[in-house]
Amino acid sequence: MEGHGEFRAFCSAEVRLLGLEEGRERLRGSLEDPEGTVLVASSGTVSRLGMEALAPEGIRIVSGFSSDPTVDDLRGCLTALSGRKVGRLVCVGGGSTIDMGKALCAMLGMEGGAPESYDGLCEAIQNKRYVRADRGIELIAFPTTAGTGSEVTPWATIWDLRGGRKLSVDMPALTPDLAAIVPGFTTHMPARLTLSTGLDALAQAMESFWSRARDPLCQALALEGVRRIRTHLPAALSRPGEMEHREGMCLGALLSGLAFSRTRTTACHSISYPITIRHGVEHGLAVAVTLEEVARIDRSAVPEIEQIYDIFGGPQGLHRWLEETSRPIQPLRLSAMGITEQDLPALVDGAFTQGRMDNNPVPLGREDVEGILRRVL
Repeated sequence: MEGHGEFRAFCSAEVRLLGLEEGRERLRGSLEDPEGTVLVASSGTVSRLGMEALAPEGIRIVSGFSSDPTVDDLRGCLTALSGRKVGRLVCVGGGSTIDMGKALCAMLGMEGGAPESYDGLCEAIQNKRYVRADRGIELIAFPTTAGTGSEVTPWATIWDLRGGRKLSVDMPALTPDLAAIVPGFTTHMPARLTLSTGLDALAQAMESFWSRARDPLCQALALEGVRRIRTHLPAALSRPGEMEHREGMCLGALLSGLAFSRTRTTACHSISYPITIRHGVEHGLAVAVTLEEVARIDRSAVPEIEQIYDIFGGPQGLHRWLEETSRPIQPLRLSAMGITEQDLPALVDGAFTQGRMDNNPVPLGREDVEGILRRVL
């Protein structure tokens, strides 16, 4: 496999691109201490990757959380680990699994322990009562999807379904110690998951490129990520077994993750949160539905967005690429996602997330967001 090596320049994680057998051996090695190690992975992932054979007898496995992990999921996982000394968390799965591992890292190290009640846990997350310089637990990530970038970012998303909001667990020490990128671990992904995670990676790269926090380094990373995703996502969907395209998507998603780990995201992500929490739309699809509209608005403040358009052959080229890539699986229109005009006011109400909407280079108000949503209805 081309591209083996170590990436240290842009994040604090050790990042390795590994072949399938190398990846399995690295995973085996990370699980060799059953006393202090916890494996965070769904039961399906454990079975599919044959981790029963890789993991030593007696290792603790935490699973059973949602694809978009909630406060209740986090409470359940914390309860499962109650009284156990944890020195290492090995997260094998998509961004949600890695996010759960990060949230556990943060909460397990809280002085006096994590709150047991739902409201107490929400308050601790919202007010960052978990923040400290050293998390004290080794964190290892083996992503099995190509999209979220969670393996190289210092934050995690936990959903407060009772409050109808997205919470962020966020501190510099939450960047994993090791991100092991194994393209062979991603070949299981069905088309819809490949599309959703791939579009999430594309949106993260594009939003990083135009964010208020942008710099030349993140823009260079973002553009290269966009190039790879533009080439390899359609091919990964049409020829899912070809490793060249799975590897291309893993590298595109990695570059995207490195870029937005420096900048965070912008209006597309902010607007997406109520679409996901109120209508159950997968995160990547909810983000991508407004991508063209936000890019068009933000070009007035960031003319370099033309460089993104050039990769697709112009604004119409981006439109065609998004339409042709997504249409066979999920058209990128709100109406195709079951959302009606009557739903728009509630979506506007929930669209303003601090740290995301205010990171957009063009300030957007309620009328602006409503206009965006109407144009993609």
